Amino acid sequence: MFVVPYPCVEERSCPSGDHVPLVPLIESALGVELAWELIRESPAIEALAMGEADLRADLGVSADEGLLYARSRCIMAARAGGKYAIQSVFPDLHDHAGLRTSTALGRRIGFLGRSTIHPDQVSIVHEVLTPDQDEIARAIRILDELEAAHRQGKAVAVTPDGAFVDEAVARWARATLSLANVERRCHPTDP
Repeated sequence: MFVVPYPCVEERSCPSGDHVPLVPLIESALGVELAWELIRESPAIEALAMGEADLRADLGVSADEGLLYARSRCIMAARAGGKYAIQSVFPDLHDHAGLRTSTALGRRIGFLGRSTIHPDQVSIVHEVLTPDQDEIARAIRILDELEAAHRQGKAVAVTPDGAFVDEAVARWARATLSLANVERRCHPTDP
């Protein structure tokens, strides 16, 4: 944990000139309800993080199902503001399978990061949140199909397996490649 002096927050940089990214921890019902206000009002915020132990206590829930609305609301607020949401820590240090399953669920609902509480968790989280080779190949195929359609004067494409591809699907494909740190040339003939 670190403390940011108030003037640094206002200027988005410290006297040293370094950028100070802020990531509020949402850990109460009020925090969930104000998530969008936080994103909208402060350009210094880089992401929203969930603090689910305190949130569980505040909401009086014990099961993950009781947190689905709060998670979705924070993801939606973050994405609406052009930021990303970070999933809460997984508290069982020895349950690597549970961490993997929980992180995969978080990724499917829109979390693009996860807080960890032990170094042993980092590689698992990284592996689950990084698109695999099949996802990367699918993203590249989608972009190739759409670019081929554009060259033919069409706004949309249909892949050989029958999937409809438009700009929204292409945005997913570009985001997937970005998460995987994969650069792709616009056209196969580009240098």
